[in-house]
Amino acid sequence: MPSGSQGAEDPYATTVQWSRRAIGLKVFASLAELGLDGYRRLIEHQADMGDRLREFLAEAGWVVVNDTPLPLVCFTHPELEAGRRSRVGAVVAAVVRRGRAWISKVVLTGGRPVARACITSYRTEEDDLRMLLDELERARRSVAHRPG
Repeated sequence: MPSGSQGAEDPYATTVQWSRRAIGLKVFASLAELGLDGYRRLIEHQADMGDRLREFLAEAGWVVVNDTPLPLVCFTHPELEAGRRSRVGAVVAAVVRRGRAWISKVVLTGGRPVARACITSYRTEEDDLRMLLDELERARRSVAHRPG
């Protein structure tokens, strides 16, 4: 059996960890195909799409609650926070149920529930962001017309 220093077994060579998928292979293959500049452009594009989503949400009256250069956007709407309980979860569920976009609900420190969108595809374009905003507005109006 392979051993590490001082005769101890090397857990990296002898544990089930090695049976996991080769997750790092995805990054390696992307870097091998695109090079550092190509990979940088993909990441910058995703970050730009995150910035555009923040702009679209703010223009439509949504409130972005996080500040990061990453394409991770947490947001809510004043109408959803009015009253005693938030309806963010209902909006998120309605968007996901329609199947055109995927977002999630997250509870921030202090118990504030917000919606979360994370742009992970290099293929995301402004039309996709507009579609997400349309889905959010549709879901918000639907939730606003339900009692309680």
